[in-house]
Amino acid sequence: MLQQEFLGPLRVSSERFASHVGVPVTEIDAFVRGDRDLSPSLALRIGNAVGTSVQMWLNMQMAVDLYDAMQSPDGEAATRVRVLPEVEQSLADQKKPK
Repeated sequence: MLQQEFLGPLRVSSERFASHVGVPVTEIDAFVRGDRDLSPSLALRIGNAVGTSVQMWLNMQMAVDLYDAMQSPDGEAATRVRVLPEVEQSLADQKKPK
């Protein structure tokens, strides 16, 4: 998204952007290629540099992380976990009229 929505249309090179935000160009290039996860620090730098919220960038990274987790064997097993019976009972009790 950084490349497609900001750097490309604005004709800003990854070298120029990296210099502006104070990180090595390899860090920006790896992030743009999808070879590097977005750290909170880099999200802060990117958000400030392009005038967006830091939370937007962190939410996108979290969505990617969640997708990847759900595609893993452990993620498939995790999706089969159901509500703990005690929690289910507690929720049902809270819904009962008093």
